[in-house]
Amino acid sequence: MQTSARTDGLLSAEETRDSRQAILQLELELQKAQRLLAETQTRIATLKRQLDYHKGRVAPIRRLPFETLTEIFRVCCTEWMSSPFKLAAICHQWRDIVFANPVLW
Repeated sequence: MQTSARTDGLLSAEETRDSRQAILQLELELQKAQRLLAETQTRIATLKRQLDYHKGRVAPIRRLPFETLTEIFRVCCTEWMSSPFKLAAICHQWRDIVFANPVLW
């Protein structure tokens, strides 16, 4: 409840009580909003991880045959001087391809 202040600038006892009550209510509301924000941020992070996972599963590179990936990796390792370990660190499938092909070493 907002009332006009006294002419001397001091608050009456009622105005002081009202302001203190408003402060308590606003602090509680702020804490609730902060908890909700933290929960929402956690949920957003979880959704992003799930989205990235599923996008990765349907990525076009996952449909390339083993032989094609092996040739791409060979070019990377020989012509671009890239380490097979870098390729092997990308995902399980690439690690299997790298370690199954001595031509990459």
